[in-house]
Amino acid sequence: ESTVSVNDVEDISPQHLESKVGQLNISSCPVVNVGNQAYYHGDVTIQQYVLSSKDAQKALPSDLKGQVTFIGAVNKEENKNLKNIVSSVKRRHLLFIFIVILVLIGMAVTLILLLPTNEENEWDSEMNANSTLLLYSRKDWHAEPSRGKVEDLKVNPPHYVIIAHTAGSNCTSFTTCSQKVRDIQIDHLGRGWSDMGMHFLVGGDGAAYTGLGWGKFGSHTIPFNRRSIAIYFIGTFVSILPPQRQIRAAKLLIEEGVKLGKIAPDYKLFAHKQVLATESPGAALMEDLKKWPHWTTYEKSDELKL
Repeated sequence: ESTVSVNDVEDISPQHLESKVGQLNISSCPVVNVGNQAYYHGDVTIQQYVLSSKDAQKALPSDLKGQVTFIGAVNKEENKNLKNIVSSVKRRHLLFIFIVILVLIGMAVTLILLLPTNEENEWDSEMNANSTLLLYSRKDWHAEPSRGKVEDLKVNPPHYVIIAHTAGSNCTSFTTCSQKVRDIQIDHLGRGWSDMGMHFLVGGDGAAYTGLGWGKFGSHTIPFNRRSIAIYFIGTFVSILPPQRQIRAAKLLIEEGVKLGKIAPDYKLFAHKQVLATESPGAALMEDLKKWPHWTTYEKSDELKL
């Protein structure tokens, strides 16, 4: 064997190729072909066979069977991974849609709760127009009959007005307020009382509701029960004030009582907690009561007059 070094393709002679060459060094040659070259003069037909499985090789012509290299099916594990990825993307997409729907529902519910009802708007319009008292009778809120005789006040008209709150949640419409008034009456009747303990209630809807009514002996503030009228604010007002329409309803009710001769003109106004160990009517409402006409600091001498 020999070593042949050439600088051009033309330097390689047939004699070089016929001899046994152990090593061939080629330089400065842009195109190099080692081996035979086939040149076809005429039409060439190329046939392509795509096999889906090894068994499909049997359908090939016999002279091609030995020339086939089987690639095989797509890796099943890769298929499975691809399906898992697609499934994961779908789940995330559905979760995102579900979260968006929940957020929209939450926003809608919040708006419904914050926006005033038609009943509130109607009452606000009425209050602004003429500032008259809206007083519902016992029949209006479907009161239960008294379970016994309700005694009259010992002093009529009474010289004391007691302001309290019911505690619990507030109300903003006739439907919710009247239901709360009914619940209070049922609770008091369940205690064995002849009727509910307070004379009137005022709701967040800006209306007043008749309880015992004028001139009746109440059960709310010992020892003032026989010489006072009790007006209860529906709701809890420890840290927040009642709506202005609710405060206005209480003031109009007191004014109406004085006009009708059901409350003494020189009455004294007390908060429930001034004369009884209780949080009622709440610290926030208590501070507002100090600005009302006839609000009075409680003195022991008031008890001696009872």
